Amino acid sequence: PERLNAHCEELYELIASLNNILNLYMPAGQEAEHRFAMGELPDEVLEICQRLAKLTEMLRGLAELFLNDLSEKTGSHDIVRLHRLILQMNRALGMFEAQSKLWRLASLAQSSGAPVTKWATREEREGQLHLWFHCVGIRVSDQLERLLWRSIPHIIVTSATLRSLNSFSRLQEMSGLKEKAGDRFVALDSP
Repeated sequence: PERLNAHCEELYELIASLNNILNLYMPAGQEAEHRFAMGELPDEVLEICQRLAKLTEMLRGLAELFLNDLSEKTGSHDIVRLHRLILQMNRALGMFEAQSKLWRLASLAQSSGAPVTKWATREEREGQLHLWFHCVGIRVSDQLERLLWRSIPHIIVTSATLRSLNSFSRLQEMSGLKEKAGDRFVALDSP
């Protein structure tokens, strides 16, 4: 318990430090947004994000261990209480996974060869200001257009998982391809 408490205290301290730093980039006391140019974070913020990635990944692993252990105890404990605990651990695991992914992505300069967009927002909800940190990989459709689609007359892209929801719309959105521009999309049955 002492190690877990120290772990959580460090996590809270890092988040408080990050909040203080991010608030310096926005006008005080109001809703605001700050985007980091080319996803480049100040060194101090990057170090905090890297440490948060490690700490949340450790919590994710611990939650996963607890969940696996609880799942093995179904025959020896009160099933109703056990299922309630399993549901709570599943929620905790999902939260830790999301946090771990956020901080891991925030620690990266690039994802799939493109910069990772990073920004902070301050929003008012129920009369209180909340600070949010966001990051997402940048779509590469513009680079594909410039480097590939314009210079090569024909390209065949194959994958068993390209098509989702019986539509190529996600692929078109991410790649910059369009049926209206003469690009063709054909779904074939598996052999």
